[in-house]
Amino acid sequence: MNVNALNSITERATFWESIRRHIAGEEEWCIGGDFNMIESLHSSSNKNPIVLQGMEHKQWEKLCVHLNLRDIWCIQTNSNEKGNLSYSPDQ
Repeated sequence: MNVNALNSITERATFWESIRRHIAGEEEWCIGGDFNMIESLHSSSNKNPIVLQGMEHKQWEKLCVHLNLRDIWCIQTNSNEKGNLSYSPDQ
């Protein structure tokens, strides 16, 4: 699935929720595109990033758990340290 998320935090929260409601979690998905968000400070070169928070963060985590998503953009090939982010219902 190719995603081009909206710029508004409120609209993105609704967008993540709508994806979760319309996609079965039993299937495997590859989702890419422009998410227009920053999950954590270490994933941004911006000096003043606005990191996921509030309802958007909650809806994003629910989507990641529902589809068992893994963030693979930040895997470092020249290091043993992997930047993989994963979510589980226990978090």
